[in-house]
Amino acid sequence: MFVRAFVLSVCVLFPISLVQAQDLTTVPVHFAKGQSSTVIKGQIKGYQYIDYTLNAKAGQTLTVAYNSRQLSSYFNILPPGSQDEALFVGSSAGNTYRGVLPASGEYKLRVYLMRNAARRNEIAKFTLKVAIESPPASDAKVSGTPYHATGTIPCVVQQTRACPFGVVRHGQGAAEVTIQVAQGQRIIRFDHGIATGYTAKPMPHGEFSQQKQQDVSHIKIGAEQYEIPDAVIYGG
Repeated sequence: MFVRAFVLSVCVLFPISLVQAQDLTTVPVHFAKGQSSTVIKGQIKGYQYIDYTLNAKAGQTLTVAYNSRQLSSYFNILPPGSQDEALFVGSSAGNTYRGVLPASGEYKLRVYLMRNAARRNEIAKFTLKVAIESPPASDAKVSGTPYHATGTIPCVVQQTRACPFGVVRHGQGAAEVTIQVAQGQRIIRFDHGIATGYTAKPMPHGEFSQQKQQDVSHIKIGAEQYEIPDAVIYGG
């Protein structure tokens, strides 16, 4: 059984060295009583940026969706203790994020304008949807890990034919499978049992594709190949 601590994928934020401290606004995220999600509406202008802060626990799933007509505005996610390094960078990864949090503490959802729009003092009105989910109580974690199961899967990565993995399950076929390779790791996301995308450190060259054959997802990332059985995603 493969056991290994989760390795945080770290990406460098949009540079803010030219931004003055007074351009930062910090706003705590609050959920209504009995709720685990909220919708935030806001506006930034020029070099203004907003850090929406929320406390969360390791193993919880954070979902964030950002929407704005200003195509040069994005959000990043900074983990606890970050020195302006992000685990998600919207300008390169898109306007939605869903992932299992690797550590407990205060996370920041940073909304900002890219430099080309900021220096023209443009305005971005936006909507930010935020949700936190706890893992199902019935799916126990492997001791000492954030995963519900660990092991190896068939893979083709250079000369490798078996790759260690850990999976975090959210139920109903939603999961993240973290695969360890010699070059780093690949985190493949599933929704209703279908692979929908991935993140990686370092980023491999080539396109992502998936094909379902019976109860196995055959996934390609460039020249790399992975076979992930449904049992990994659903348990059992």
